[in-house]
Amino acid sequence: MTGENMEERAVKRALPSAICVILVIALFFASLFFAERLLMPKFVSKVPEGSLIGDYYKCEVYDNKVVVLGDCEAYEAFQPALFYTRTGMWSFVRGTPSQRIWQSYYLAEDTFKHETPEYMILSVQEMQYEDSAKEEYNRMTLDGMKMSFAKLKAIRDSIGKDESFLSYIFPILRYHDRWKELGLEDVKYMFAKPKVSERGYMPDYRVQPMEMLPPESPLVLSKLPEKNMVYLQKLADLCKKKGTKLILYKSPVLYPHWYSEWSEQIDEFARKNDLLYIDMTDPFVADDVGIDWNYDTSDGGAHLNYNGAVKVTLYLCTAGDFPNVVIKRK
Repeated sequence: MTGENMEERAVKRALPSAICVILVIALFFASLFFAERLLMPKFVSKVPEGSLIGDYYKCEVYDNKVVVLGDCEAYEAFQPALFYTRTGMWSFVRGTPSQRIWQSYYLAEDTFKHETPEYMILSVQEMQYEDSAKEEYNRMTLDGMKMSFAKLKAIRDSIGKDESFLSYIFPILRYHDRWKELGLEDVKYMFAKPKVSERGYMPDYRVQPMEMLPPESPLVLSKLPEKNMVYLQKLADLCKKKGTKLILYKSPVLYPHWYSEWSEQIDEFARKNDLLYIDMTDPFVADDVGIDWNYDTSDGGAHLNYNGAVKVTLYLCTAGDFPNVVIKRK
C-alpha cells in the first residue's frame, strides 16, 4: 500500500469524527440561541415599554422626518399620528423609561445608521440625573437595540457596578434562571413580537386628577451634571454634522419638579448652539399649552394621559416652527 493511499484512508476515517464534532458544536450554539430567545422577557402584555426600542426596527420604510428621544416625557407626550396631520411629516418616538442622555445620544447614532431625519427632538427631563438608571430600565433601552458599535458604547456607558457587560451581549447570562417564570407568551413571541406602540408613542387613557401637589423638595443639585452637558453637546454636534435640526423641550408635568435653575442652563446651552428650547413648565407657556390637571394626567400630575399628549403635540407643532404646519393650533 502506497503512502498516498494510507493518507486517503486516514482522511476518510477522520472525516466522520470531524463532522460529528462540527454538528455537536453547531447543536450547542443552536441550543443556546433557542434558549436565549425563549428566556428573554417578551414585554408585550406586561411592561410593554420594554419593547419600544424594538418597534423602531419594524418600520417598513425609514421615512421619518422627525425622531423624538427621551424618557416617559417623550413616549407618553408626543403623538406621531397627530403630528403628521398637522405637519405632513412622519415621526417616530425612540423613548424609554428613565432613558439617560448618553443613551439618547447613542440612540441618535443608531438612528443615523438607518435614516437622516430633518429634526431630532429631545426631552430634557433626563438631564437632571447623574447616575445610571436601575438595571431593569437599562435593559428596556439596551436589550432592544440592534447590535452595533453604538449599542456597545451605550452598554459601556450605562451599566452599573453590579452589572455585567457580557450579559448585555449575551442576555442568556442574565436570564438563564427565568425558566420559572415562563408562560405562553414566551413561546408565542420567541422570534417575532407584535408592535406595542403607535410609532413609539404609548397612549394612556387613564384619568387621575391631581388632588394634592407634593411639596417641592429643596434644590440640592443646582448645576446640571457635567457628564450630561457633555453628551448634550455631543448630540448637538452630531445633529449639526448630519444636517439635522435639534429641538429641546420640557414637558409640562408637575413632578418630579423641574427647577428654573436647570431650565436656565438648558436655555443658555440652546442659545450658544443656536437651538430652539421649548420649556412648557414656564407659566406663560403652560397657559398656552392648556393642560388641565383634572383631565390630562394619568396619575395625579407625574405623567400625561392621551388628552395631555394631544395638547403637548399640538403646541410643539406650532412652537417648533416646522415649515409645513397645515393647521395651526387655536
